[in-house]
Amino acid sequence: MSNNSFSGKIPQCLTGTRGPLAVLNLKRNNLTGIVSYTFARKCSLQTLALNKSQLEGKVPKSLANCRLLEVLDIGNNNMKDTFPCHLKNGSMLRVLILRFNRFHGPVGCLSSNATWSMLQILDLGSKNFGGKLPTNVFSTWKAMMADELWIQSELNHLRFDDDFAALHYKDNFAALHYKDTIAITIKGLVVELVKILTVFTSLDLSCNNFKGPILGEIGELKLPYILNMSHKSFTGRMPPSLRKLSHLESLDLSSNKLTGEIPVQLADDLTFLSVLNLSFNQ
Repeated sequence: MSNNSFSGKIPQCLTGTRGPLAVLNLKRNNLTGIVSYTFARKCSLQTLALNKSQLEGKVPKSLANCRLLEVLDIGNNNMKDTFPCHLKNGSMLRVLILRFNRFHGPVGCLSSNATWSMLQILDLGSKNFGGKLPTNVFSTWKAMMADELWIQSELNHLRFDDDFAALHYKDNFAALHYKDTIAITIKGLVVELVKILTVFTSLDLSCNNFKGPILGEIGELKLPYILNMSHKSFTGRMPPSLRKLSHLESLDLSSNKLTGEIPVQLADDLTFLSVLNLSFNQ
């Protein structure tokens, strides 16, 4: 039901009852009001896409009942809330897009046990998150810390014939890619990617009010393909640990207050890097 002119509130029958509904895509409509506060227990939603409407309010606590939820895209609305920590433990969430809303406060959760074990695409761009990034924030995003062995295990469903003419699958091929398009910001442009593999990872913290140095712990995130930390107030030097992001293809640290030399290790170790934007720093 995306790309229409639907208006009014989201019907309660779509969220408040138990049933087999797995994908609810209402992107690009004129919906108003709040997202339902009564998501049913054991709801079957795997994708909830509400991007580009006029929704308000907070991320509902009852959304934690949707334990199978993999994609939550509520970007480009008028929602006002803090970082949705109630969706953390026990969640299968892989994609969290909150950009262009009125979210505020720190990023991260107070509980030391709060982890996002499967989160791979996080977009917090153009909001009012602020303060210093907690030193343990990166270590809670476990899937972004994975290595080559994890990637291989995710793709081991695929098997090719000797002539590579036929593609077979042992489990569910649909599980290898997202069911809906995912909007990613690359080189300042929002690009919609279709059926990208679920091993794809991206982190966008741009256009917020973060300050302080870029934490050296960012090197723990071995897997991101895209890292956007532009248009903030990060200070100090670029941490040499950025060299550990071995899969990185796009790095944007522009419009900050970074100083010092560019680590030579970036050229030596980031062999996949094709986009590097360090403009408007000090």
